[in-house]
Amino acid sequence: MKTRKPIPFKAPLVIYKNGEKVPRLSETAKNVLNYLSELFRASYVTIILILIGTFVGVYFPRVIALKEINIDTIFNSIFKNRIPAQSIIIGSLISAISYSVFFFRTNNLSNSGIQASPSTRFLAVLFLITCYDLYAFRISSVMLFDLAIDLGPHKYHLLAQTATVVMMIVLLSLHKRLAQITPPSFTRQLIPNNWLNYYDWMRFVFSVLVTILLVVFISNQRLPARDKIPVDIIPEIMAWRLTFLELGALIAGLMVASFSFKPSAYRTTHKSFGAIRLLIFVICAASIGLVYGRLDNTATYVAVITVSFVLALFGTSLQRSIS
Repeated sequence: MKTRKPIPFKAPLVIYKNGEKVPRLSETAKNVLNYLSELFRASYVTIILILIGTFVGVYFPRVIALKEINIDTIFNSIFKNRIPAQSIIIGSLISAISYSVFFFRTNNLSNSGIQASPSTRFLAVLFLITCYDLYAFRISSVMLFDLAIDLGPHKYHLLAQTATVVMMIVLLSLHKRLAQITPPSFTRQLIPNNWLNYYDWMRFVFSVLVTILLVVFISNQRLPARDKIPVDIIPEIMAWRLTFLELGALIAGLMVASFSFKPSAYRTTHKSFGAIRLLIFVICAASIGLVYGRLDNTATYVAVITVSFVLALFGTSLQRSIS
């Protein structure tokens, strides 16, 4: 009778979890280093492209104003004249950064690699530029409500910002070739799905807070000091007390959020909470009327809540782009 030898057992080199390959520690470390290298390269390229877009935008109004456009006159206007105003440089730089934030990026930590639609992200860029211009041009909610706006003195600023955005659109194809980041394949394997779900919810809450607070800040700029009446029932926080105008802007923003703000379609937070949203909308509508009844001079208050409502609607694109 032949004796049978036991079959040798070798530990598997590949381990699977939930049907997916679990990388070894050496592979994970290599992937992390490759990702950090690509992230550094992408950041470097992005900074260079932002500076190029800003440079073109800043000098574009001066170049097109030349009577005769050639290499000599262009160089003279750029290198032999004074540097453009600081406000033009800052406006163009903010325009370039805003565009790069929403288009020069790759989603790395989510349950899907899809981004918000290009139209939504572009509206978010325009929203940020508009908020900056309202602040920089000292345009108040009262002026917007009364349509008492003269953009004539700011035409060079607006032209420079437009040229910057157009240049950034042109540079987008270059960024895709030189600065693409490959999302780490180990993300979903190392991070539990529950954590990714919490991350999606945190991003949604963060996007709502950022958008509403930005709307409140912009809509309450350059208002008469006599109308900034503090709300006595709310305690003072770090030497700052909420005013009725800021409260009205906050309520208007929450009202818009109740029916317009929602997580991006590629997130896992798909619950609508329709009943809660309806309740928030009703409470906000009633609160606007209650605050109105507490004020004597209501003209500024009406202007603030109207502008806040419109800005919050416009800011929906920002909320959905960063959520």
